Amino acid sequence: MSKIIRYNKLKEDHIGDNAFDICRPNVFGNPYTHIKDRNTLASIKVKTRDEAVDAYAEYFEAMLKDDSDAGEVFRNEWDKLYEAYKQFDTIYLGCFCNEDERCHGDVIKEKLIARSIKEKINNLKRNK
Repeated sequence: MSKIIRYNKLKEDHIGDNAFDICRPNVFGNPYTHIKDRNTLASIKVKTRDEAVDAYAEYFEAMLKDDSDAGEVFRNEWDKLYEAYKQFDTIYLGCFCNEDERCHGDVIKEKLIARSIKEKINNLKRNK
């Protein structure tokens, strides 16, 4: 299991097979925003940061089940991210949120950890 670091792309940069750009318009970008004072690439405006992050958690699950081409792309990228998570010591998730702010990257981190735990449980069950 990797260490997962969410970082602000304006302050630092990471490149390589263990670095993932999760900002808009990339596949893991959050289509929800709470930003009202400037234009963003988000397609849906909500009232608060928490609403945007919570909505992203639902969006993430919906994309995993989506049978369109967009859903397939999302799942393929999710599998790549998960394989990197299993392979590397550290995974970097880059967006424009400050590190001390709640971010959809936190959702991605939680989903990676949950998927890893579920896989380990399934492996234990198979090996009994």
